[in-house]
Amino acid sequence: MAQPSSSTAVHGRRRSSPRDEETERLLARDRSAADRAEPSHHAAVDPQGDEPDGARERAGEQERSRPAPARPAFRTELHGLRGLAVLLVAVYHVWFGRVSGGVDVFLFLSAFFLTGTFTRRAETGQPLAIPRYWLRTFKRLMPPAAIVIVATLAMSLAVLPASSWTLLSRHALASALYVQNIVLAAEATDYYAHDASAASPFQHFWSLSVQGQVFLLWPVLFALAGLLATGGRRRPPVRTVLMILFAVVLLASLTWSIIDTERAQSSAYFSTFARLWEFAAGSLMALLLPWWDRRTGGRRPEDDTAPLHPTGRALLGWLGVAGLLSCGAVLQVSTAFPGWIALWPLVSAALVMAAGFSSRRWGADAVLSRRPARFLGDISYALYLVHWPLLVGWLAVRGGDRAGPLDGVVVLAASIVLAWLLTRLVDTPIRRSPALERRWWRAGVVVAASLALVLASSLVAFPAARHVIEGGSSEGGAPTASTHPGARWTTDPLADLSASPAPLPDALSIPQDLLPDSCTGRFGSADAVYCRYQPASGTPAATILLAGDSHAAQYASALMEEASSHHWAVYYVGKMGCSFSTASGNPGCATIDAAWPTVLDSIKPDVVITIGSRTTASGPAETARPDLGGALELVRERHIAAVVLRDNPRWSTSPSPYDCAFDVIRDGGTPASADADCGADLSAKAGAQDPIASLADDDPSAPVLVADPTTDQLCPRDRCSPIVGNVFVYRDDNHLTTEFSRSMGPWFGAEVQSALAARDRVHAAPAASDG
Repeated sequence: MAQPSSSTAVHGRRRSSPRDEETERLLARDRSAADRAEPSHHAAVDPQGDEPDGARERAGEQERSRPAPARPAFRTELHGLRGLAVLLVAVYHVWFGRVSGGVDVFLFLSAFFLTGTFTRRAETGQPLAIPRYWLRTFKRLMPPAAIVIVATLAMSLAVLPASSWTLLSRHALASALYVQNIVLAAEATDYYAHDASAASPFQHFWSLSVQGQVFLLWPVLFALAGLLATGGRRRPPVRTVLMILFAVVLLASLTWSIIDTERAQSSAYFSTFARLWEFAAGSLMALLLPWWDRRTGGRRPEDDTAPLHPTGRALLGWLGVAGLLSCGAVLQVSTAFPGWIALWPLVSAALVMAAGFSSRRWGADAVLSRRPARFLGDISYALYLVHWPLLVGWLAVRGGDRAGPLDGVVVLAASIVLAWLLTRLVDTPIRRSPALERRWWRAGVVVAASLALVLASSLVAFPAARHVIEGGSSEGGAPTASTHPGARWTTDPLADLSASPAPLPDALSIPQDLLPDSCTGRFGSADAVYCRYQPASGTPAATILLAGDSHAAQYASALMEEASSHHWAVYYVGKMGCSFSTASGNPGCATIDAAWPTVLDSIKPDVVITIGSRTTASGPAETARPDLGGALELVRERHIAAVVLRDNPRWSTSPSPYDCAFDVIRDGGTPASADADCGADLSAKAGAQDPIASLADDDPSAPVLVADPTTDQLCPRDRCSPIVGNVFVYRDDNHLTTEFSRSMGPWFGAEVQSALAARDRVHAAPAASDG
């Protein structure tokens, strides 16, 4: 007997089998959902790619005899997929501190939906109405974001360290202006830091900033494609032009993403250009999916045909869901995203899209279309907004580095409740308001009001923070060398300094403790290399080169403080995270590893100073750097003296020594009480043996001296205090403040003079023998 055709209609045209009845029921459910659905979305467009409140616009266009676009079936499974993706983002943030791939799915789906909207307009000859689209999009996105930003500022003032307030005020403005990704990249933020409590509560706005920038750019690309498709007699179809255009964007951005991720992954993670290929992939999927459905017998909404290969489609959908669920667990994305490895979550989402409607009750599309997944899809944008500030605030109150099983459930549950309230009370009313749709300028008023709310809150929060900070840190007169000696102070570190002015630096100065200037492109290096240079007055008596990562860079202030009295020229050259090495084994340091011979030959230093060991935050464990040998060989070949430093102690980040001690002092404590609450014995922070002592070499032509700033300067009298000589030692969990570094100038001056004297002895030897 012939099998019934898969194209047989299922709406009462004949008596159906139980399987056909199930198909009919699912189709009817989808049509009903399409008629009533106006969910809120991370992409600020409805799941079909057209604005949910665009019916009036389409009706008006029909009245003007313009062809109306065919409205595709509501893809309830994609709405649920978005909900699953945001849940994964929250779960991985709360419990695992890893990247789940959910954000990449957001970006992919955003472009998929947006492309559907503009492609239908372009193909039916409708005006793209780009300014109107921009206003309507940001009218939906900005009010919930503004409320979360203001609430996060209030939370920050209540529970986060005062030392972070100035930085967070800047992050709030950057988030509202959709440039937070640029700010974070400039600050070289490590998105994969294991301690969420040490991160900015606005850090997650990086992806919304990237998305907002693309929402501005993508319609312009559609306008460009329209121009290309209408030029000349043999004009190509607009869909063809769009596929070529987005293919070019994908290839260019993916190539750059791979290169930039390999070169500087922490900043590439936030780069819009390194992410454009994910949007381009979503756009290409939107353009190719109709062709795929025609070739594979997918359901066509216009005739309600049942799908071909239903079981295969159900399995294909589950393959995509499994890929998304396993991405964060299987991949070590901290050194790979957003390079080619980000294809994993995108391909997983594409499989769910390609599977489409399976008509199987156990299919992934059916599960993703059910109420729990649809609920998560409805609140997905708000859930993404609120979960991260709640987590950061909770960890600050709890004092932990990571949420546990039970309190993680509380944070996640609270996030879902707040997201539901934000969606119900703010997002949905604004999105569905007929009054806001009647006049275009009303959407502009909503956008302007949202910006004004954040701006006013930041301007109020900043003076309030400044008042509290200055009230606790500027009493007692101006700082002097006698009141704030720092490392120059050699008496009991816990002597009576409480009568002196409050310790320096205050919290307003910490954010200005920035990296040196960039010297990218010099010395044959294309990496993000940093340089500082302080020339000598007249001909330098000696040239000193400080080489290596941020732990070397922090001592530049010490050397430059001392250099003027000795007529030294001082350089710092290095890259964050890259030690002075010719074979570090770190792909992100390969270019600067190869550039060190050029650096040495260009500067011709008399003394090179670098870090020779590495400490850990977990205890006194300390190891010599195994990759230092090749770099020291370069120095010996050029008869340059070297000073190899022991690494400084590292601390737990909850809170950092500065945050802990600053709060003690602000609350009326003394350096002694700050030391008791926030300090540690030397034996708990450094090993009994110096692991680099064996590097010392008395070769007179290229002597190598080993110096220990930890026992001599940072932890006097066997105690590592957060305040020494009325100066805060650390600005975070492992870097020194500029003020304390400057106070180490005399100590560094003595070490450099010893190295110069050891090297100069070889020049004095021939003269002695002649005599």
